[in-house]
Amino acid sequence: MPQTDLDAWVAESFPDRKPPDENPFLLGPCEADLCVGVMRDPMDCPNGGATDIALTARHADDGTTLVSFDAS
Repeated sequence: MPQTDLDAWVAESFPDRKPPDENPFLLGPCEADLCVGVMRDPMDCPNGGATDIALTARHADDGTTLVSFDAS
């Protein structure tokens, strides 16, 4: 993903994300360029879907970003 697209994609895809200091999946400071954590109430997802989402992003020198995504 191009680095320039990352912030807009995160904002659109995860409007319910927690601020970095409230990320439920971090046990310490974010060691990537961006760490996103989302915890959703299962009752708010009646059609299924992920309730726990963790995302990290690491910028590369070529202007791209490697995004790692884990959801359950």
